[in-house]
Amino acid sequence: MTIVGSLTPFQPRHVFTRTRPVMAEGRHMENLATPSECRAQAAHCRRLAATTADERVRALLVAAAAMWTKLAEREEQRQRIRA
Repeated sequence: MTIVGSLTPFQPRHVFTRTRPVMAEGRHMENLATPSECRAQAAHCRRLAATTADERVRALLVAAAAMWTKLAEREEQRQRIRA
């Protein structure tokens, strides 16, 4: 699934996935965003969370930052396995 558009204005248009498909484990898959892109998104979410007055929005942004960090860690692990 390719999501076009960005969660934040400073990121490239294809944040979640790359557009060029690759083969992995016999299935047609797409490359995920790089760990550094994921970590940049997490940092941005944390910065936004620190500036918002709405507690619900802050909770969502903190959760989003945690997911971006987890995605970065998983991609790093996948890269180590494939190396």
